[in-house]
Amino acid sequence: MMGGTGLHFNGLQPYAASILFDDVRGLRLQTYTVHDKGLCGVLMCQLQEYRTGREKVMTTTKKSSFLDVLALESDDILHESVALGQRAAEVGFDWPTAMDALEKVREEVDEVHCELERKPGVCDDLESEVGDLLFAVCMVARLSQVDPVRALRKTHDKFRHRFALIERELDTRGVALEDASLELMEEIWQLAKAQDV
Repeated sequence: MMGGTGLHFNGLQPYAASILFDDVRGLRLQTYTVHDKGLCGVLMCQLQEYRTGREKVMTTTKKSSFLDVLALESDDILHESVALGQRAAEVGFDWPTAMDALEKVREEVDEVHCELERKPGVCDDLESEVGDLLFAVCMVARLSQVDPVRALRKTHDKFRHRFALIERELDTRGVALEDASLELMEEIWQLAKAQDV
């Protein structure tokens, strides 16, 4: 649901309602169900305030680009990347397939590599190239029907679990984490990976 706000009654109970709305950036869809007449009225008022506020933002902000509807700051940056790519795709500016987008990822990896070789350390050019790489990866996710946030969260969980295994194994061997060599930690990591843990 892009750029829309609505109140929909399910007809099953007198005051039961599901409120569907997207945020100001049009990036998210949420559903709430209420079963209380007073609460339903409050939510309807809040929904109208939300709609009015959204319209005010969109009318007072000068738009110069097809993408400006998504140009506001977001704390959900990966989904914002997906939304930008999808918005551009609406007018045909897109890769045909995820494999084509993957070629862009390879190109961006090469550019990051060049920046690291040219000038080690953080700089504006390197930051820009890393940003391009992350955006390209989000496009691969979008074209593959993969939610990048969900995928990254799963990777975080996997990393935490495997690192905990490293800690437990080191403890079993009587080796303090701070004293463990990279080679030993990598050995344990690969064992955990081989077990698909």
